[in-house]
Amino acid sequence: MGINMTGCIIGSFRKYYNDIISAIQLFEENGHKILSPKSSRIERNEQGFVILSSDNPNYTHVDIQTMVFHRAFQSDFVYVWDPGGYVGKTTCYEIGRLIERKVPLYYMEYPIDVPIYVPKGSVLSIENFISYIKYNKKL
Repeated sequence: MGINMTGCIIGSFRKYYNDIISAIQLFEENGHKILSPKSSRIERNEQGFVILSSDNPNYTHVDIQTMVFHRAFQSDFVYVWDPGGYVGKTTCYEIGRLIERKVPLYYMEYPIDVPIYVPKGSVLSIENFISYIKYNKKL
């Protein structure tokens, strides 16, 4: 099957959370563990910040975001769910921090309106990304 890796998925939960849940399932069906987000449901949207039922109800937005970074920084990869290249403000912030920490980033589509270097080979559909890992046994 290839090697098992850990990863995170970032993107607009407000717009694409159901699709992100499907992506989590696809990664996990192929032996990879997604550390964030947890397969859950949206509890509420607080001024653009999505709270999931799996989030600790005692946590602030800052606490939740800190947990996302904690999980992402220990991941083998982070996959950016960005249909049409769309990334919101929080995802832009996350991308910047992840680049700074040299966490391998992969994108569903080339991100638009984000002034960053996107390395060749880092824009892949989930299916192609999973196949790449399986075939190459590494990132």
